[in-house]
Amino acid sequence: MQKENNSVINMLEYAKNLEQKNEREKIINEVVSEIKDGKLKVKKINLDIKQEEFLNKFKIYIPKNFKLMPDKIAKAKYPSEARPNIIYTDKNNTCNIGLNYLNVLLTDDMVIEFRDAMKDAYLLENKSAQIIEKSSFKVEDTTIAYYSFYSPAGDINMFNLISILSIEDKPLIINFNCLEKDKEKLELLFFGILKTIEII
Repeated sequence: MQKENNSVINMLEYAKNLEQKNEREKIINEVVSEIKDGKLKVKKINLDIKQEEFLNKFKIYIPKNFKLMPDKIAKAKYPSEARPNIIYTDKNNTCNIGLNYLNVLLTDDMVIEFRDAMKDAYLLENKSAQIIEKSSFKVEDTTIAYYSFYSPAGDINMFNLISILSIEDKPLIINFNCLEKDKEKLELLFFGILKTIEII
């Protein structure tokens, strides 16, 4: 009887998770549509969005009120070996979008393995860290793999979403982070940006 009860509980939990996943995908699709229209209004987000071109290789959408992070702040927030080449930030420097295009070989079929290696290296250095989510999806024919986690920053926690894709057989790493309390709404923005990336 206990085994049957556990089976029912597992089925109900699976149905609940599937419903939540479908609802999340529905909201993200709305976010994608609004981003392409240049105005995002979802989950208390109200942002004007613009598309920016980088390195003559790809285009992504960035909130218009985000500015390039000053070097002094970037050096304080990111260790030198992990600092993105380009960092956009909001006026409070609490929501950041970092771009790093590396000069190493990475084909599309290597992206998921590369993501796992990055994740494992992070966990090795941060043994108490817990991965929130790890997954991948396709934008047209391009694989985008990602993982997310919380990290401490003084007396607060930051939500981090690390994504990897291959452009011209080299890795583009896009780092998103924000305050933990803003995760629910800004995670939607982050996924919307990833799902609207355009490779030139």
